[in-house]
Amino acid sequence: MKKKQKNKFNVDLGFRVRQIRSLNKLSQEVLGERLGVSTPTMQRYEAGEIPLTAEAIGKCAASLNTPVGFFYGETDQHPAASNTNKVGLLLAAEIMELPDENIRKSVFHLVRSIIRWDEKRSKDAA
Repeated sequence: MKKKQKNKFNVDLGFRVRQIRSLNKLSQEVLGERLGVSTPTMQRYEAGEIPLTAEAIGKCAASLNTPVGFFYGETDQHPAASNTNKVGLLLAAEIMELPDENIRKSVFHLVRSIIRWDEKRSKDAA
C-alpha cells in the first residue's frame, strides 16, 4: 500500500494547533472534546495527516482565544500564555522550518524535556 504524502498546509496547521494548545496547557483530549472529535483524531490533525475543517478551525480559535488568521499563517501574533516569550515562539518557528519531520520531532522533544527538567529542578529547589 502506498503511503499518502502529507500536505504542507495541513502539517503547518497541525503544528500551529499543537503550539497554541500547548501554550494554553490543554491536552489533546480536552481540545478534542471542545471540537467534538476523538483524541486520535486530534493527534492526526496535529500530525498533519488529516485536514481540519473550517468549522474545526473556528472552534479552535474560539476555544484557544486566538485569531483565526493565526491558524492560516496570516499572523504569528496570538494571545500567548503568561509564561511564553518571544524567544520561545521564535524557536518554535525555527523548528517548524527544519526540512525533515523526524528531526523536527526530535528537536521538539529535546526542548520539551529540557523545559520539564528545569521546571522540576526549580520546584525541587523551592
